[in-house]
Order: sequence, then structure tokens, then C-alpha cells
Amino acid sequence: MSQNFITDFPGTRSDWNGYARYDFKLDGVDCILVKPNVPEAAGRPWYHRARFFGAFPFADLALLERGWCVTSTDVVELYGSPEAVRRLNRFYDFMVSKGYHKGAVIAGYSRGGLITYNWAEKYPEKVACLYLDNAVCDFKSWPGGQGKVRRYEDEWQRCMKAYGFASEQEALDYKDNPLDHLDVIAKAKIPVLHVTAMKDTVVTAGENGEIAVKRLKELGGIVEVIRKPEADHHPHCLENPQPIVDFIERYRDFSVKNK
Repeated sequence: MSQNFITDFPGTRSDWNGYARYDFKLDGVDCILVKPNVPEAAGRPWYHRARFFGAFPFADLALLERGWCVTSTDVVELYGSPEAVRRLNRFYDFMVSKGYHKGAVIAGYSRGGLITYNWAEKYPEKVACLYLDNAVCDFKSWPGGQGKVRRYEDEWQRCMKAYGFASEQEALDYKDNPLDHLDVIAKAKIPVLHVTAMKDTVVTAGENGEIAVKRLKELGGIVEVIRKPEADHHPHCLENPQPIVDFIERYRDFSVKNK
């Protein structure tokens, strides 16, 4: 298989921070692939932004410099629902069919935590490692507002619609949020990194990331955490993303080899 298939990729090419960006559709769903300017790294790894492509791209740019591809597929307003999982899985299959690494590295910023964890739980054999950043781990917390932060009403209604819930009570009784299936992540030995703003006023750490870290540790999972003691929800990532990049490169093959 050609290692340069992207050169002639049938998408719309544009510039993204000095890199070649390709926009295309896969089964009618918008997708993005950004190609490194240097030769692709061994094994052709790829870093997938589950949500908010282009926002706070410090890690994205650092990985591009190291020969990674950066990708995204449209799961907007799907809140980690089964349709979101289906779309991400279709994209994964596409990337692997083109010769890219069989271990996906998924980055979930904010509500992107829902699809990141939910896809990994359904397809642990396809995951290399996960990076969560101020991530929603339970939609009852955000946008549902069942904890310390207010409800985000418009987002909550869209979330319930995405899952097909007939009532709010059905949503509140739902038992397949990320926090409900961390045992699968731990058992599969999927390395997880949480970057957490401890004064987040949108996605409360104590209802989301901090619970995930605690449970993964208790379950014997592989988990690391970088806490930002004074930070609010924004900015995401780290201006110097080296600790994130180090984690990703350290574990890019780990869980795949150990399955």
C-alpha cells in the first residue's frame, strides 16, 4: 500500500498552521486529516481529536512535528451517543484500511470525553491510549446539571435527543456513561491521561475527571493525571505540551501489544 496515498487524497486541501489539511466525507460525515510535513513516524501513528478540532492545538502541532497525522470526524451534538460511536468506529476502520496504526490515540476535550471513553469501552482492542482534558465523564453532571454546576438546557435537550431518551428520567437512569464502565478500560490496560483544571466552573473536576482517575486507580488501571490547581475550564491542554506528548509517545503501542 502506498505510503503517500494522502498526496492524491480526494478531499479539499487547505493550509492549517502550515500543514496540509484535507477535508472529506466518509459515508456523508465530515472528516479532517492533517498531514505532517516530515516523513510519517514509524507505524504511521495518528492522533484523533474527538471534538473541538483546532482549539488549543498545542499537542496537535507537537505531534505533527514528530510525524504524526492529526484527524477528526464530525460527532457534533451527539454527546457520545451510539451514533457518535458508530461514526468514530467507521473512521477508525477507514484509517486502518489506509495503512495507519491499528492503535488509535483519542483526545477528548470537554464534552469530547463522552465519545472518547464510550468508543474505547466498546472497542478496547482498537485503542492505544486516551488523553482526556477537562473532560465530561457523566452527562448528568454536564450538561444535565445534576451536581454543582448549572444545567445547560439547550445542550441537555440535544443530548437527550441524541440518545433517543423518551423522558428526562430515562436519561437520569441511564447506566452507560463513561464513569459506569471504567472497569472495561482498566481491564483492557488502556493507558489514560487526565489533564484536569481543579477550579473548572463548567465541567466540575470532582464530578468527572477526578472520579475517573480515582476509579481507574482502584480498578488497577493505567492512569496518570496532570492537575492545574488554579485553572478554569479554559484554556485546555498545556502551552508546553511536552508531558502530554511524552505520555502519548510512551504508550502509542502499549495497549495494542498487550491485548
